[in-house]
Amino acid sequence: MAIAQPMSRTVCSSSEENEELKQKVISMYRDFLNILKSDDFTEDLQSELQKSYPDYLTVLEKRITDIDKLDHGIVIADKTSSKKTNNFRSVDIGFPIPFLMSNTILVDTPGIGGSKEVTQRLMEYLPNAVSFIFVIDVSKAGGMQIEKLPKILQSIVLLKMENEMPCFDLEDVIFVTNKWDTIPKNERDEDSSEDDETCTWKTLESDIKETWPSVTPEKENSSTAQFEKFRKALELRIRKAENIRIVRHLRFLQEILVAVSKSLNSRLELGNKTEKEQMDLARDHIKKIKFWTEQCREVRKASQKRIKKVIEDIAQECYDYMSTDEGKDKILNPPGRPPIMKVIWQPRQFAMEIHKRVLLYIEHFLKSSEVNEKFVTEKEEIESFYKKVSSELSDMEEGWTVIRIFEIECLTDTNAEMSKASIAGVVLATSPIWLPIAAISIALGVAFTGLTIAIAPVLVPTILILGRDTRKKKVIDEEYNNCLMSIRSLVSNELESTCGAFINKLIDRITLDLLPKRIKSLEKMIQQLLDNRRQILANQEPLCNLSRKVKVIEKSATEFKRRLPNGML
Repeated sequence: MAIAQPMSRTVCSSSEENEELKQKVISMYRDFLNILKSDDFTEDLQSELQKSYPDYLTVLEKRITDIDKLDHGIVIADKTSSKKTNNFRSVDIGFPIPFLMSNTILVDTPGIGGSKEVTQRLMEYLPNAVSFIFVIDVSKAGGMQIEKLPKILQSIVLLKMENEMPCFDLEDVIFVTNKWDTIPKNERDEDSSEDDETCTWKTLESDIKETWPSVTPEKENSSTAQFEKFRKALELRIRKAENIRIVRHLRFLQEILVAVSKSLNSRLELGNKTEKEQMDLARDHIKKIKFWTEQCREVRKASQKRIKKVIEDIAQECYDYMSTDEGKDKILNPPGRPPIMKVIWQPRQFAMEIHKRVLLYIEHFLKSSEVNEKFVTEKEEIESFYKKVSSELSDMEEGWTVIRIFEIECLTDTNAEMSKASIAGVVLATSPIWLPIAAISIALGVAFTGLTIAIAPVLVPTILILGRDTRKKKVIDEEYNNCLMSIRSLVSNELESTCGAFINKLIDRITLDLLPKRIKSLEKMIQQLLDNRRQILANQEPLCNLSRKVKVIEKSATEFKRRLPNGML
């Protein structure tokens, strides 16, 4: 049995063609680097580009190296067994499978539920992954490590926010289940129409969709047919992995080419403005630059304050519901579980069951559509600000370059308005909010401060004096109230480390990084044009030659992109 997200796109299958495409992109990168290193690319142009693309030469060199890498990692993660864990870092294994040729490797990582050391190894490899295959052992209490998988999700969220996993696509995840023949045969109700496998499957499907909402379930009884389906799904991802670096790096090249073209065009167009027109335009734009710089600071401060208030409101809402008799009754008697008063009486286990049911409610509440919508609203607010400022900056740039945005091919494959923003910004603004919400997972051991005095050893004799139902009610009331006392801080801490961390990272990237870089680059350009007007006007021929060279690469990149198979874009 397996759960897989099939791909509907096709990609290049020819290894020779893939290598040719890769070398063409590398060639364009090297041609561009030669231009940037030439004497014609003067210090004023260098300092301008440095504002929006810090250490641009090093960045471009690293991208060439990344394109030329001989591996495209597909990570296979399962649960670690202490019997197979050892000190080997890597092992080369002959694996003569045709579709694994052409620079593709499979990486069998240490498991999701392993020790701290092996889990750290898995996290260290994450940035290299372009796809994931999660192998789930269904014989292990249903197989889904609810408390472990969110750690990977949390790492993916933060790495994508830092643009450290640019080649990872959320659709390229496969969940494979195994060891169905080892499921323990438990006694089931006689009137139950479901066998153990069906029950396990439904539980597993629900757990996975809760953690990874975009997944599509596929349940088959024939292991041979299902393995063939897995093989095909894996092959599709491998074909995509072969080309994904090409596409990502081509988009970045197009973006930085446009930035250089804007700088050159602003100088080439300078002769069409009188000195007074230039001064008037500069004065107006400098005023706007100061305004938007201040807006970045104010919006960051206001957004962080709103996020804090949203988290506090959600925590209070959770507390208020738990404080009602109706809420207490529904939380302690959730569907699919026996009523709390019917649970077998063993004091410590009984108290732990109360904690588990409270945590079950909290997780369901925090992953609800109502909570999701609150964070979506905040995400849309900062996304709207990003679009607005990007559009304003583009309008100002057009005032100097006389190149309208619709003349530049949309590099981001999104709507026209977002094409005015950087690729990195679009990736951030369009990151799904379900990822950090799916990463919510509260460990029972650290959720509450511990069991209350109701089951402390010194009072066990007192409890034994009471009738069984009375004992249960006493433990229920005291344990539930204990949970209630810490519920607001528990909910706040969980949201701050997941959704709050995601939104705050988004806010920082936009208001401290992406927008300030563009603002400083534009400010630098305006100042350079003011300080060096005479020199720029006297240097038009070298600038024109430089612009032609850049446009040749721009044209080559655009034509190259148009020739790519649709499945690669």
